[in-house]
Amino acid sequence: MRIMKLCTFLLLFISAAASAQNITGTEAVEYDPTQNRYIISNGSSILQQASGSDELSFFGDEDADYGMEVVGNKLYTISGGFTQSIKVHDLSTEAELGSTTISGSDFLNGMASDPANNRIWVTDFGANSIYEIDVTDDSNFVINEVVTNTSCTPNGITYDEANNRLVYVCWSGGGVRTVDLADYSTSEITDTGLNQIDGVDHDEDGNFYISSWSPTRITLLASDFTVQETVTTSGLSQPADISYAVQTDTLAIANSGNNTITYLYFGDPVGISEEEAARELTIYPNPVSEASYVQFELDKAANCQLHVIDMNGKVAAILLDEAMPAAKHKVSFAGFDLPTGNYLLETTIDGVTSAERFVVR
Repeated sequence: MRIMKLCTFLLLFISAAASAQNITGTEAVEYDPTQNRYIISNGSSILQQASGSDELSFFGDEDADYGMEVVGNKLYTISGGFTQSIKVHDLSTEAELGSTTISGSDFLNGMASDPANNRIWVTDFGANSIYEIDVTDDSNFVINEVVTNTSCTPNGITYDEANNRLVYVCWSGGGVRTVDLADYSTSEITDTGLNQIDGVDHDEDGNFYISSWSPTRITLLASDFTVQETVTTSGLSQPADISYAVQTDTLAIANSGNNTITYLYFGDPVGISEEEAARELTIYPNPVSEASYVQFELDKAANCQLHVIDMNGKVAAILLDEAMPAAKHKVSFAGFDLPTGNYLLETTIDGVTSAERFVVR
């Protein structure tokens, strides 16, 4: 079960730093398994980045502002800012194959897809609606408004094939909602208590991931939509659309606040013992690097402070300082650039303080 695997996942963080090109305004990222690369929306352009690389290059000469979907050998995008159109591109040649506008739409934002039936869905952030588009013919998209009232401001959306439904998140109010594709009725699945929820996607085991701005984090919801785990890292900034690559067990997050892409690896770590995994608080791997994280679990909501203390007794970094919900938690060391040396991780949870030694090499 993936839920058990996630207890000991290895968290990786990579900033999409400028090399060949710069990310100047991103809202979405999608994984292309055919070429093992990520496609990144960049406002007036589309960028691409090979998996594991920090080098960026242009994808064709088109634009992409908001949601995107990779479907087979095609890329669908929301393009044109507020004068929007839905475009389709060939992933091999990078050429545009077709384009259409949606009459009456206000602010197209999130996108989901059903490759087997040549369908995509698009949320309208401004009109509180959802469109279904038959993309069988690239030159003649068939568009239907299937939800006229989403009961909230809809943002990210994903297709849950196993349950014949769409799952979308509400920008405000904390709601995660569903569309039953048998009759297009909508209902609330859960109220997360989060605010400004932007993106949503799911893995092959039916676990859902959502990105929120307030608080800034990734939240893992188990298949029954209970909160299973939260992930925080210094690299997250107004996290927007997210894309889970089932081929590599990696979640890609477009950070609209600092124009970077964060990659979180949710596969099995190598070398962690059962004893380490069972501890109340674990630093792994130790010695610590950018790929290391602090793992702990709360049985009730609590105020948490994770401070890195150097050998002179000074605070070298603050990994976490906020109220956290009852759940499993991962906090990344990425982005703190700690000098080589010995440190203490001073952890205070609801006023109770403990310390754990670690090394940076």
